[in-house]
Amino acid sequence: MNYQLRREGRDLGTFTLEELREKRASGELTGSEYVRCEGKFNWQPLDLLLAYGPEAMPPPVPVKRGMSTGWIWALAIVAGLMLVGTMVYTAIRTSKIFQATVSQQLTQATTREDGMTAASKPVTWTTNTLTARDANERAKEFRVRQWEQGYAKFGKHDQPWDADAALFLKSWRWENYGGDETDLPSSVELGRKLVKEGCDDPLILTICAVNCGEIHEEKRLLEIAVPAFEHSNYRAYPKFYALRMLYNETYDHSRLMKLEQQSLEEFRKAFSDGSFLPQDQWEIAESLLYGWGKSFFDADQALLYTFVQRAGKKFEWLALVLEGEYHINEAWKARGSGFANTVSAQGWQGFNDHLATARTKLTQAWELHPEWPLAPALMEYVSLGSSGISEMRQWFDRATAAQVDYPGAWQQMRWGLRPRWFGSEDAMLAFGETALNTGRFDTDIPRMLFDSISDIEQESSLPPGERLYGREDIWPLMKRMYEGYIKQGGADSKGWRSAYTAVAYYAGHYEVAREQLQAMNWKPTRENWYNWDRDLSLLPEEIAARTGSASNTVSSAEDKRDNDDIADALAMYQQLEQDKSLDSRTHEFVRHRLAELGLEQKLAKGEWIDLQPKDDQDPNWEYFLGKAHVLPDGALEVESGPEGHLLFSRVRVGPQFEVKGEFEVVRSSNKSFQAGIVMGIPGRRGDYFWNSFRIKNNETEHRIVNFGHGWWRGGVTRKADVQDDHNSFTFTLQNFTATASLNGAQVLQAAPQPRSLYIKNDDYRLGLGAFNDVNDAVIRYRNMKVRRLGNTNQNSAAK
Repeated sequence: MNYQLRREGRDLGTFTLEELREKRASGELTGSEYVRCEGKFNWQPLDLLLAYGPEAMPPPVPVKRGMSTGWIWALAIVAGLMLVGTMVYTAIRTSKIFQATVSQQLTQATTREDGMTAASKPVTWTTNTLTARDANERAKEFRVRQWEQGYAKFGKHDQPWDADAALFLKSWRWENYGGDETDLPSSVELGRKLVKEGCDDPLILTICAVNCGEIHEEKRLLEIAVPAFEHSNYRAYPKFYALRMLYNETYDHSRLMKLEQQSLEEFRKAFSDGSFLPQDQWEIAESLLYGWGKSFFDADQALLYTFVQRAGKKFEWLALVLEGEYHINEAWKARGSGFANTVSAQGWQGFNDHLATARTKLTQAWELHPEWPLAPALMEYVSLGSSGISEMRQWFDRATAAQVDYPGAWQQMRWGLRPRWFGSEDAMLAFGETALNTGRFDTDIPRMLFDSISDIEQESSLPPGERLYGREDIWPLMKRMYEGYIKQGGADSKGWRSAYTAVAYYAGHYEVAREQLQAMNWKPTRENWYNWDRDLSLLPEEIAARTGSASNTVSSAEDKRDNDDIADALAMYQQLEQDKSLDSRTHEFVRHRLAELGLEQKLAKGEWIDLQPKDDQDPNWEYFLGKAHVLPDGALEVESGPEGHLLFSRVRVGPQFEVKGEFEVVRSSNKSFQAGIVMGIPGRRGDYFWNSFRIKNNETEHRIVNFGHGWWRGGVTRKADVQDDHNSFTFTLQNFTATASLNGAQVLQAAPQPRSLYIKNDDYRLGLGAFNDVNDAVIRYRNMKVRRLGNTNQNSAAK
């Protein structure tokens, strides 16, 4: 079973359930993304799918607001007749459980005005209410005890790398959870230094592994760390963590079974050897239900809460929460994923029974610790399936009374306000405005307006590249949100201004975008412009051009360009180039557009163009990772950084193209290397809007080619005759499938694109790049060429 994945209205591709679990566990996904099973139309939050299983995803209510009860029953009967036949429907119809539950859901569907009431109710808090900062302090203290203090107490301190090991743990903790320290070195660099120096401490190697940024090196280090724990004095938690990280990187079934059994044993020990303390219960629950331990909980739910029950009264809250979550999962499993009129009497019985048990357990947990938000947030989902939006809001208020910005509480309410449940587009926007009206710019709450607008965009099914930010009822709210955060000040104010610039640009408020750039002295935080569905690398120059003396001409030229009227756009920019009165940024923008449009004109004729910079200042190229230099003979030499090398051309090639070229391996510190091309809107490693074709040689994968999503594992991998010194290749993408050859031998034939890219066809770019195999490598690209193969009528760059 495959699932489509969307984030902030953008299609991220199609994944299996295991791929989604892996990406959620690795941190690539936040859990707030939305998924739907292929062939169905209802979208659900990713964390709900992962929590409640593929058979438990709740369906939308298949009726519309304002329909009379008589019409609703008529439609339900017709649907039942179509799905299961008259006799089966009649039998189910006589079930009191079926009647009661369907009646309940129909009542929910016809009282959606309650959604607006729940969405508009103000959020309240007291001086005792926690925030995410408080929760982060709790998480930090837990890590300090488990890792820093664990190493200080049980580690070997007679080694030359001991001081670096202690500093490494402190730096890793500071980068992830903060602290009072300053001027700490990079944890990644320290970790690599420790590995090179022969550090064999299992606790240190575990954090080196998860922090190294390279999946093969991570698995290699974990394979060393896990058995080394057997000969150490460390408590159970570090080994338990290492086992789960290794589990996530293992695909051999027999090995997985062994790792699962070892994980269970170390988890059980952690309650008796001092690893877990009663004050850790919230942290443990968060890790098991939403974090790195989720795959562990999903596999052994009943066993885990039984283990916790045996740990005694001190861990009662944790046992109740885990048991409650287990019964939520079982409820949706019993019910199934179909519409209400397809659920059997037995299914409704199991659904109601399990939800009732979950309600009891989670209510008890809340009564034990009302100052912890997790149990009432889970009760929001119980209410979604058993009562309605009014009770959801009641539990939301209880969760936010504990932690006002608790993400799970806000996410559940946003889901309940979808039109398929108890809300409407108006209610969704009203809830975003409720978040904004808290004025809590010291927290993430006002920003949740952005999440609500993203929800509306998803429901609106906007085409790629379009946003709702400029809508007359939305823009004033967005403006107030960003300006509120900027006024709050602090270290993040530049980041907020940078994001505000992008949103104002999408909204068409170019003057507002210019004001923000001027406030930053035209030096924005460019990381805030990654992971959008457009290339924003020229945003400062474009804003300057759209708001300068030639704004009308630039606007007309951009309209021509957007409509693929390349000749007229090129002529207008050629005329602008002669205008000596243009400011420097507008002149730079014109220079870039002339370079792009000249090559796009050749592509439109089917001609080959260079897919490598002509010199180090080529205006068509954007450099992201590594160091690149054009040699006198025209070859491009790239030196990989810690995350590899990546550069891309701003020339719009489109999603159907042919690439040919070659590369040389100049040097490699360990004989491993990678080279290749990137496509879509290339960006940082964690971005979603690009795929890659890579040629690789390393110790774990050996000699292969890979057609994948970004540089993440997966996609199509084939063994190939990769040479150590020189390789030539071709790559063709047409009709959403790839064909490729390496050194004259075919290595891909009609390979499907690994991920859909939710971008407009005319924004599809190409570049050069590959990840790094934890080595120092230099690659030299030569004779890289590309030509366009034709246009496609599809709006999305991939299917």
